[in-house]
Amino acid sequence: MYDPHFEITPEILKNIGVIEAARAVIENSPLIPLYERQFQEEATIRKVHFSTAIEGNYLQLEEVKLIVKDVGNSVLSFVDESGAEVIARRRDIHEVINYRNVVKYIERLVKRAKPKSGEDKSPGVGSQNEAETDSAGASGGASTNGDDHTFNLTEDIIFEIHKILLRNIFDEKGGIYREARAVSVNFLTGEKLNPYEGYGNVEIKMHDLIDWYNSENGRSLNPVLKAGLLHLELVRIHPFEEGNGRLARSLATLSLSADGYDVGHFFCLDEYYDSNAKDYYEYLSNGFANPTDWLDYFVLGMAVEFNRVKTKVVKMSKDAKIKERTGQVYISERQEQIIEWLNNNGSLKNSDFDELFPNVSDDTVLREIKGLLDSEIIIKKGRTKSARYELR
Repeated sequence: MYDPHFEITPEILKNIGVIEAARAVIENSPLIPLYERQFQEEATIRKVHFSTAIEGNYLQLEEVKLIVKDVGNSVLSFVDESGAEVIARRRDIHEVINYRNVVKYIERLVKRAKPKSGEDKSPGVGSQNEAETDSAGASGGASTNGDDHTFNLTEDIIFEIHKILLRNIFDEKGGIYREARAVSVNFLTGEKLNPYEGYGNVEIKMHDLIDWYNSENGRSLNPVLKAGLLHLELVRIHPFEEGNGRLARSLATLSLSADGYDVGHFFCLDEYYDSNAKDYYEYLSNGFANPTDWLDYFVLGMAVEFNRVKTKVVKMSKDAKIKERTGQVYISERQEQIIEWLNNNGSLKNSDFDELFPNVSDDTVLREIKGLLDSEIIIKKGRTKSARYELR
């Protein structure tokens, strides 16, 4: 069985504390549904972009956004928001679509592993482009142990994620362990490396890793450290000919989410890696011999990302009374925009109406405001045209 040896340094302990503190704030900060949807969509787009960009995908963030939002379209060209035609490599587009589908597949696996009362555990079935199929089957899905619905990582889950990642790129290699020597080429430097497990041992080492993950030793480890070690060892084994980096990052996300560290599907570690790809690859390479170095880097990245999410959530969150009230009354799209304006600017005056709602009459805006006043979500200060509105 895989038996990682590492130290829990003061820096690791400090950053785990930062992560836990940020996680508590995020999970207890109420957000209106509009913000939750926007935050989740933004995180998905960032995950897809930065995890593919770090391996040389040429598509820009805004281009990835367009593809993700029209995921059924796999054409080689599309029109961006300025009206210009963007022509992209077939592989780049499929990498984006596939990684987006992996993100959605992971969300369904975690949801099935931790079902709500009376909720169907099975993911939905739909088109391949949306990765709705679940060929992992009964033995390879999000297995559970006992009543606490403990997540089990299986070889079938790993194969299924890998197949999705390589769909329409190298379909014939999806979910098939490599049978040749693996050589890594750092696309930043062109350097060729061979630090990986010999191909004759790949299957054995993968079974060892999976057994460790599901063992008492794996389950008792701090979830952040467990995800970091899973990421590291998967890259070290390099079990497939193609897609190992994306697979490792996907499995780390799956592990964190299954252990309750998805914080509303808001976080994106991939941007941290891509911000300095040279550091990412160096810490991985050094981590093969000294996992502590990699864990220092990995845990710091999580602390940075969780703090980023916390800062944004705190800025956007509302008093618990607002969350309660918005659950009791219908909030229109314009009213959500008014609340967002108040959150960002502190107050709203009649003179702001044109900027907030171009081509909408003042009377219409005032009707939306009256609904928020009646629901006691906002308050009015002052009278007539000098009045201003603030969150209660």
